[in-house]
Amino acid sequence: MRQAPALAASLICAGVTAPSAQILNGLESKYYVAGAPRVRHSLAERMRYYRVPAASVAVIDGYRVAWAYAAGLRDVASKAPAEPSTLFQAASMSKPVAAAGILALFEAKHLDLNADVNTMLRSWHVPPPPGNSSERVTMRRLLSHTAGINVHGFAGYDRDAALPTLVEVLDGAPPANNEAIRVVAVPGSATAYSGGGTSIAQQLAVDVSGEPFPAFMEQTLLGKLGMTSSTFDQPLPQALWPRAADGYYDDGRPVHRGWHVYPTMAAAGLWTTPSDLAAFVIAIQNALRGRGQPPIDVTVAREMTTRVSDGFGLGPGVLPGYFSHNGANEGFQGIFIGLNEGGKGVVVMTNSDNGLLLADEVVHSVAKAYGWPILQPQPKSAIPLSSAALEPCVGTYAAELDGERVTLAVTTRESNGVTALFLRSSLDGFESRLYAEEPTRFFTLGGTSLQFVRGPRGEVTAVRAAGVTFERLP
Repeated sequence: MRQAPALAASLICAGVTAPSAQILNGLESKYYVAGAPRVRHSLAERMRYYRVPAASVAVIDGYRVAWAYAAGLRDVASKAPAEPSTLFQAASMSKPVAAAGILALFEAKHLDLNADVNTMLRSWHVPPPPGNSSERVTMRRLLSHTAGINVHGFAGYDRDAALPTLVEVLDGAPPANNEAIRVVAVPGSATAYSGGGTSIAQQLAVDVSGEPFPAFMEQTLLGKLGMTSSTFDQPLPQALWPRAADGYYDDGRPVHRGWHVYPTMAAAGLWTTPSDLAAFVIAIQNALRGRGQPPIDVTVAREMTTRVSDGFGLGPGVLPGYFSHNGANEGFQGIFIGLNEGGKGVVVMTNSDNGLLLADEVVHSVAKAYGWPILQPQPKSAIPLSSAALEPCVGTYAAELDGERVTLAVTTRESNGVTALFLRSSLDGFESRLYAEEPTRFFTLGGTSLQFVRGPRGEVTAVRAAGVTFERLP
């Protein structure tokens, strides 16, 4: 927290010292228990708990960056501190930024978002849809994840590994480490998040603009928005290495040589800062209130923030009252949120595979401190249960998720003078207290809901969470 004194001085000048202090010293989760003392933590405490080496935050208020703050270490081995200017991998937050550039290209060249992309692609072509469907892959469908394309995301490449071209990625040809990107469902029939689809959009932008993708994005969007600390260059240019954060796995181990390389630049390749991403969010917000200008004018902003599919506009996720996207690369996680009205938002970037757990608390705390109409911590009612009522729930439960065996361990112990249930998932290893809404239905302050299932003799046989049934182990 070495920057706190300098930050405090800048916040005093900006007149937002109270909200920033409230956030940095009072992080909260999605829920709090009505009638009970609210659980709050400092940013430093939660960084230690979640094993997040560095966190960087930019808060948007009144259509400007109200303040930016960075804490922790961008490089643990050298103890190099994170600064607001430290570069992080945006991961899938790259997608909406890339989408804005591509939409600006389509607008400038009067291209049709509903046209078959094969009429514009030159270096590669999309294979036919399954079943000889007459539906075609379009840019509108690619950017809204409705094109029926496979490959959810990309692992990237070790900095010492051979790198594929984008065409090799699209064909799944060595040295690419992904399967071939293909149409696996009828275009327009359903929403299926696809980094593969975004990579097709990247190839089209290259073919139409005649420029390498980083140069196209710099000329079309980044430069015009003043995002001077942002680049889609992959690998990251050596001159920027001293500013780049190293990534860390969920157990604290460093990613080999700091970070992976992503030739799938539109899907996962942006390096940036929270303040630069905030400038992007603000450009959309200004356009939505009629003050936009190219590359993000009102037409582009409306396309991006109008719900097209199950939760997506053209680029960002679209929810009631706001647009958003999160991201998770190897060793990096973060999120941005922009409200549709009022010029409010937040960007959180971290160099940890646990970063979204921390970011979620930052988002709810910012919402509370700045009086957002959405996303503030919400009260939940909890009922007391005796230790005898809780004991049958204790045990370990397991399910297969995407080919991986995931376990939920439920235990009891004393907390504030009462016996309480605690949950630990093998997915992240962190423990959360369970609060009872009903004798068999529980919630965590972070937003997880669980239903314990009883057998014919009243014994607990399973637990349901997020639509998945975890069977009790012997």
